[in-house]
Amino acid sequence: MGKVKHRQPHHCNFLVLQQEKQHFFQFDVDGFKVKCVLERQDPVDTRLPSKLVNKDWHALWLPELNLAWVSPEQIFFRVLHLPASDQSELQQIIELQLEKISPIPVAQIVWSFQVVNSVELENSSGSEPQSEPQPQENSAAEASAKIFTVVIVIVARQLIESKLERFEAIGYEADNLCPGILYELMQPPQSLSGANIYPIYSDANSKLALVAWWNKGTLHDIGWLNIPSNEKAASELGVQISQYLLAGELAGWLPETPEWTLIGDTAAISEWLPLLNNVIGDSVKSQELAPLKEMSERNVIAVVKRELTVNLVPDEFQQKYKHQFIDRLWMRGVGALVGLYVFGVLVYLVA
Repeated sequence: MGKVKHRQPHHCNFLVLQQEKQHFFQFDVDGFKVKCVLERQDPVDTRLPSKLVNKDWHALWLPELNLAWVSPEQIFFRVLHLPASDQSELQQIIELQLEKISPIPVAQIVWSFQVVNSVELENSSGSEPQSEPQPQENSAAEASAKIFTVVIVIVARQLIESKLERFEAIGYEADNLCPGILYELMQPPQSLSGANIYPIYSDANSKLALVAWWNKGTLHDIGWLNIPSNEKAASELGVQISQYLLAGELAGWLPETPEWTLIGDTAAISEWLPLLNNVIGDSVKSQELAPLKEMSERNVIAVVKRELTVNLVPDEFQQKYKHQFIDRLWMRGVGALVGLYVFGVLVYLVA
């Protein structure tokens, strides 16, 4: 499992590869404040200039962080509520359950996890959620253990390695790789109870959306809606939503009156909203997804503040990039010494 570096970065690069486009952002970091200083959009396989993304000797005291997204279509999300006296114990607890919760053999996966804090209203009038929510405590007040809500992110190792190799082909060595929609999945509905639906992918054959289920400010499940792009879409959507509602009722986390919110771009909302209204009724709210630049900035802030800790870069890739960085420093140092020596010889000969 990849580990998040804890040195405060001086600036962050952010790379997103879409079907035909490559989006690159560079942010200056000052404490917990970030500012976008560069934005590029190129064809997807355009090689990035080395002066933008290659770390040099300045990174020894002004740390740099290369962030990237992986599309969530082939990612498995599992939500667990785990008792632990401290957050540092969670990794060992999750490792003991990996074989049970992973749909892929453990030897063939890359995984990471994210703690999602439960959110409470500041008062009974229904004000905004607290800005610094705390993990939900165990019902036994005297117990030392707390209940942590944890999202486990599981991906096939082959997929991650292929993604990182594609980044390397365009000159980008990612320090941190995270599902592109994860930060949004961590945001509860306005009422704190209901389902947030995020359209992810659509083509001539199928439509995919992620659904995050919340109850009283606690995340309980993340699942997929996978429906065909034909006249059977509404009926299949109704079947899948009914299955989720039944599962939530049996598990005890289904809200009495769930709030339904569709979050996506204009095209996705126009595709999904009529289908959802047909199945659920006209109670579905729609909300525009933030622009990519704004989402990237939020992710950088969350990583800098260590609120977003998922990292799917395997340890061996992190070590490889570290060694390549050291090798570059050595080569530049040797080159500088050789140049200085040649200059000295020339001065001596001229004199």
